[in-house]
Amino acid sequence: MLRFLLMGFVFVILSLNQEPNWSADDDTFDPTIHSVVIGTNSWIGDPSPFVHATSKRTGYTYSHTTNYQGMAPSVQLSLMIPLEAGETQPPGGGMMIMDEAQSKIFIEAIRKAVEAKADYKFEAVPVKTSMESFQWTLRLKIEGDQKVIELVEKQEQAEHDYQFTVNASRKLIGALEHSLKELSKDDKEPSQDKMPN
Repeated sequence: MLRFLLMGFVFVILSLNQEPNWSADDDTFDPTIHSVVIGTNSWIGDPSPFVHATSKRTGYTYSHTTNYQGMAPSVQLSLMIPLEAGETQPPGGGMMIMDEAQSKIFIEAIRKAVEAKADYKFEAVPVKTSMESFQWTLRLKIEGDQKVIELVEKQEQAEHDYQFTVNASRKLIGALEHSLKELSKDDKEPSQDKMPN
């Protein structure tokens, strides 16, 4: 069910404020960008690219605030992989919902990984979210002068590894920090939407 919900984000209506010059190498998040076209798909906001390690396919993030009934106002991070011809669901994709405290800890963990020196022993960091049935871990892989920040979701029958470059990680930090600022301003009534399974 979660995979199908995530697919709803993939094919979005093109915004008037599209950014035609989006670059995968950019390291800054621009909250004024409402959507970008990458390849044949349109993506909400100013996404960070990642590689899904198993399929070797590129996907994109979307960070925003949520206010589900029965939960604290939260930051939601979606990791989405576009469908290819003939597919009914993507090879991966995930979602993290984090309250304010969890979001801050997650951001600092990413920042620490981005700033780690080549000789630093970065221990894998369990990432706490508001959805306890989903197990997430942040890892760092350094090979020569190449650094990859890995966000790993462990499921019963599979492990999904989403790999970010340093620049994509910096952009992701910016997106999450922006969502945190929005969270503090958000005084909406709780959503009537049900939590995804």
